[in-house]
Amino acid sequence: MLSVEDALEAILSRISALGAERVDVLASLGRTLAEAIVSRRVIPPWA
Repeated sequence: MLSVEDALEAILSRISALGAERVDVLASLGRTLAEAIVSRRVIPPWA
């Protein structure tokens, strides 16, 4: 039987990170951000 540390090491050694891709905001449901979202317009926080 593997220890938790050995199992984690075995799993992490076999995976690689996926690249980022640009998608429309409406198609982004359920996805994880690869970078921060920046607004093109200055909008006050109370708006």
